[in-house]
Amino acid sequence: MKFSLITFAAAVPALAAAVPASVDTVEIQKRADCKLTLQWLTNWSEDALRRYRVQLITEPRNDDHIHKFCDLFKADASGVHNVQCFWTDDGKYVIDESEGEG
Repeated sequence: MKFSLITFAAAVPALAAAVPASVDTVEIQKRADCKLTLQWLTNWSEDALRRYRVQLITEPRNDDHIHKFCDLFKADASGVHNVQCFWTDDGKYVIDESEGEG
């Protein structure tokens, strides 16, 4: 690219302009300590699909966060993944999901 001397002359004042003063930052509220853990439970084959089961654990326990994660997981999965979220008989909240096998 070719720039004329006039272009450079016009750019110099813009580059030398004063930088605005920094602004005080606002205090940020500390978020509550929370943790979401995904624990692999099992996988198996079923009708040419590979099924995966993962347990969701929140600390401290918050069922709203578990359900929200499941909803986000379902929204991101296509229809062929057959995502299922449910409570097991032993009180674990799990996600079952399938992938094509082979």
